[in-house]
Parts: sequence; C-alpha cells; structure tokens
Amino acid sequence: MSNNIFSIGLFGLNAVQWGLTTTGNNISNAATLDYTLEKVSYTESSGQYTASGYLGNGVQTTAVTRQYSQYLTTQVNNTTSSSRAATANYTMMAQINNLVGDPTKGISTGISNYFSGLQTVANNASSTSARQPLVSSAQTLADQFNAAGQQYDQLRQSVNTQLSSAVTQINTYSQQIADLNKQITSRSAPQPRAASRRIS
Repeated sequence: MSNNIFSIGLFGLNAVQWGLTTTGNNISNAATLDYTLEKVSYTESSGQYTASGYLGNGVQTTAVTRQYSQYLTTQVNNTTSSSRAATANYTMMAQINNLVGDPTKGISTGISNYFSGLQTVANNASSTSARQPLVSSAQTLADQFNAAGQQYDQLRQSVNTQLSSAVTQINTYSQQIADLNKQITSRSAPQPRAASRRIS
C-alpha cells in the first residue's frame, strides 16, 4: 500500500511540474508575436482491480498542446500560399509584358514600324528610298526578337534556379523535421527501470 501511495504522489508531482512549466512558458511568451497558448492534458493512470475494489494509480501527463483553431490556421496557410503564388506570377508576367509592350524596347513597336514600312513599299513599290526604311525596320525587329529570346531564356533559367533552390530547402526542412520527430519519439518512450539490487 505504501508503494502505491508513493507512486501516486510521484505521478501527481510530475503532473504539477508539467503544469507549472507550461504556465511559466505561457507567461514568458505573453508578449511574443504569433505565440499560441499551451495547455497540459492529463489522464488517469491505469489502476488495478482487487478483491476490495478498484485502486487508482494517480494521474499522468498525456500531452502539451497548442490552443489554436486548425480551421483558421489552414485558411491562413492557404491564403498566404495563394497570395505568394499570385505575386510570383505577377512579377514574371510583368517582365514578359515589358519585353512585348515596352514603348521603346518592346517588340510591339518594332512590329508596328515594320508593317508601316511594308505598307509604304506596297504603295510605292518602285521607290528605292521607301525600301531602305523597310530593310532597316526589319533588321531592328530581328534584333529585338533575338534580344527578347535571350531575356526569355534568362527568365526561364531564373525560374528553374528558384524552383531547384525551393526544392532543396523543402528537402532540408523535411529532414530536420524527421530528425526532430525521432528525437521526440525517443525521449517520449518510457525508459526501462534499472533492476533493484537485493541486499542479503
């Protein structure tokens, strides 16, 4: 009986220690941004049935959990992900749009000048002076296409580099999480008790 009383008292002290530690952590992080309150969960320790009835075995700590809404957290994560995806898409599309629609360096201006020169030559096919601007605008348009192609390649390489870097970072974080889970599992597992030595 005395062993059972000491065991119940030990379990109770351990549970209170977890509660005090968690409360202290909550108080320390009261002004911490994005901190969520922690709560200790307790459960009754397994007792035993005897001829005299059921004998309890105290209390034990089952988990320390964060007090937050899983639904709201999922919504925030999804919204943040969508916002960042839209921002990245906008940044890329803005650069591509500048290659096409820029009034000074864009392809659209070169195309307009080329077709304008082509129309001039069509209206006066025998004029040598009308052909030279057409040839010049055609060369300018070809140079703009080549320059745009090089910039497209640079954008593609930049996107591929960012994707590769993101994958590497995700793999690194995944490995770190896996290592932490192993540490948590090993520390949460009940430790074998040392065999008591009997003094004769």
